[in-house]
Amino acid sequence: MFKTEKHAFVAALASIIGVVNRNAKIPIQQNALFERDSEAVTVRGTSMDIEMAARFTATVAADFEDFTVPAHLVADAVKSMPDGQEIRVERIDQAGKMIGIYVKSGRSRIKLPVLPASDFPKLDAATLPNQLSLASSVLARALKATVHAVSTDQTRYYLAGVYLRPKKEGLHLVATDGLRLSVRLIKAIDIDQEDAIAKLPPIIIPTKAVEAILKIIADGEDVTVDYSDMKLRISCASRVMTAKLVEATFPDYERIQPEASAIRTSFSASTLSGAIARVLVATPDAGLGVAFRFAAGALAINARDYAVGEGDDEIDCEADGEIETGYNGKHMREALEHTEGDAVELLTSTGASPSLLRAAGDDLNYTILMPMKPKGARSS
Repeated sequence: MFKTEKHAFVAALASIIGVVNRNAKIPIQQNALFERDSEAVTVRGTSMDIEMAARFTATVAADFEDFTVPAHLVADAVKSMPDGQEIRVERIDQAGKMIGIYVKSGRSRIKLPVLPASDFPKLDAATLPNQLSLASSVLARALKATVHAVSTDQTRYYLAGVYLRPKKEGLHLVATDGLRLSVRLIKAIDIDQEDAIAKLPPIIIPTKAVEAILKIIADGEDVTVDYSDMKLRISCASRVMTAKLVEATFPDYERIQPEASAIRTSFSASTLSGAIARVLVATPDAGLGVAFRFAAGALAINARDYAVGEGDDEIDCEADGEIETGYNGKHMREALEHTEGDAVELLTSTGASPSLLRAAGDDLNYTILMPMKPKGARSS
């Protein structure tokens, strides 16, 4: 039916395999769909909520017929074939009906079963009314800086994704789990629809869809984002992802800010991240919290777990006051990791008021962290 190069076939299957559940109870949901696409072949996989499609160049014969085959089996079969050789897919007929395929390369041959293409549950998005186009590297950076803060609490489904909110100044990407809030801005100048962006509606992209997007977008390629209030389609080169959106209202994130009287501190992101990692060696449960004490040009941190051990460290910092507070160590390190540059600022207050972490001088991209009282940390 068709022949192609191994590297192209492997790359296409790798793009779709992540959304296919090999243990799905309905056999067709375990399968990948192969369709002729002019002088190429498109392969699709689905989780019913996300559909991935990848196009690869192939020489397609006249006997080609759309078909489905177990996705993980065909991926394993193709990867097992000898490198540097052409791969051929041939049909197996019985009584004039295709009942299987052979995956061949050289003298190697693997037989696989098929199911009708008409049974494949396509996630048809049809025409989607809203569109954005931008560089993949810009979108990837903003998604990576927010998705780590998405809630994993399935009962709070309205927080189970990254919020895209078009505004006059650009596209806000926001995620929160109630303990932290990550906000990133893709400037309007970086989006092709710069003049019309503020008129577009907001959406919530589910976490799994965000993870799928990050796997298919490639640096240097342009990305096209088409969406409605229910579905999203991401197109990048030969790869396309279609997904259902979270149908909910995202909370008003802009009202969550530190107090006007918050103390401004500044320090090195890498230095603080390393210090936190060290104090957590003896207190591996990051949920116990890390105590922060800003005073006299230094930041002292402490973490204690009575059942395991204790860690102390100190780094240089600048602060316009003295204050003691605490944070989830893991959350702070993730926030530092996704803050641009090494010079960072933390606006913090006493009590339960939120703190704001950002790159020095950057008012547009930030992470809100809720303070916590570390368990077992020193009180003096």
